[in-house]
Formats: sequence, structure tokens, C-alpha cells
Amino acid sequence: MRIEDTAERDRRFDMDVRGFLSKPPFCYRNVSEQDLRLFRAALTHDSYANEAADRGEKAESYERLEFLGDAVLELLVCDHVYSRTALSEGRMTDFKQEKVDNDRISEMVLDHGMDIDGALRVGNVQIKDGVKDVQAKMRADAFEALIAAVYLTRGLDEARRVVYEVERLRWVAAGPEGTTIIIGSAILKK
Repeated sequence: MRIEDTAERDRRFDMDVRGFLSKPPFCYRNVSEQDLRLFRAALTHDSYANEAADRGEKAESYERLEFLGDAVLELLVCDHVYSRTALSEGRMTDFKQEKVDNDRISEMVLDHGMDIDGALRVGNVQIKDGVKDVQAKMRADAFEALIAAVYLTRGLDEARRVVYEVERLRWVAAGPEGTTIIIGSAILKK
């Protein structure tokens, strides 16, 4: 592949990432080059990074960011179930496990209309009949990587805002004595 093709492909991907970030739940404009590097990585699957390496190019995958984003998402869930419910430790753990499950995260992203599938850069091995084959785990991992990039570039409060917007305040847990607690808002219902 020619260097111009690689540069043009990278330029197009930068524009795609900026376009993705300009939409909800992010609504980010004027993303710095330094911050863009993190968001590019968050939207790059390891299949693409591996193929790029085979071509002698460098493309960072989302794996390291996904590791951090997983922890940030768990912290946000744990903080809210702890501070807004009276659940026992065992029930808080069950609640957390349900909310950070990859299939659940993938469903949440799709329900919100986030086009991670369209923005995600994948290798040829992930393309079937000309269409990206983005599985639930890949989508969830990319979301967690995006949360890490938000955390690193804009802080924990902004990461919390993004998670709440994507979740649309649907974090519901059974509270003590038949109450229902909506996690992510201050509403408590009996």
C-alpha cells in the first residue's frame, strides 16, 4: 500500500472519529490532536491493529483503554448502587455484575443509537460479505474504551454524564422493603 493511501485512510478515520464524537452522548467539538489519539485507539479493534502491524504501520487498539474503562464503569455503578440504595453487599454485587455485563452494555449502546459499529475500525477478518461483523463483546469493549478516553481527557464527572445519558437512567434495583430505586437519578419510588 502506498504511503499516500495510508495517510488518506488515517485522515478519513480522523474525520469519522470527530464526526462520531460530535454526536450524543459526547457532543464534543474541537477535539485536540492529543485527545483524538485516545479516541482513535478507543475505536480501533485489535484485528485492525494487527493487520496494520503486518503492513509495517502503527495503529493502537482499544485493549488498554478497555481495561481502564471497565474499571471506570464498575466504579460508577458501584458508587451509585452504594450511595443510592440500602442493598446488602451481595445484592450490590449482583446489581453491578448485571450492569457491567458485555451483552447488557452492547444492548444499552444499541438502544441509545450510538453507532459504534459504524465508527469502529476493524481488520479484514472482521468483515463478512463487505459488512463489519461487530459482535456484542467488541461493541461493549469499544464503549468501555470510549469511557476510558472520556475519563482521561475530561474527567470522572464527564464519564459519569456519558454513562448516564447512554443508560437513560434505566439502572433500576429493588430497594429495601419493596421500594424501587432508579440509579442515575435522585428519584426513589415506593
